Amino acid sequence: MKSLATLLKLCTLAIALVTSGCVNSLVYSPSLNLPVEPLKKEQGQVILGGLMLPETRPHQSDEKVKTGGEALLRYAFADNFA
Repeated sequence: MKSLATLLKLCTLAIALVTSGCVNSLVYSPSLNLPVEPLKKEQGQVILGGLMLPETRPHQSDEKVKTGGEALLRYAFADNFA
């Protein structure tokens, strides 16, 4: 349980750092990520991906499309609760 608490603290810190970055561009990701199969109890999954995101303010940017990334972290606390 101690390692799970440490992992949650690290993930919270990483999310805070990523979302408070110094990027002056607004982009959106019109996507839906659905799991292929459910996780069993105490299983985890990490998915990383690269994206081409459309710029929401193209008149203020040099590019119409920005590259980006996404991360998905899943952990199953029980067989039907992830």
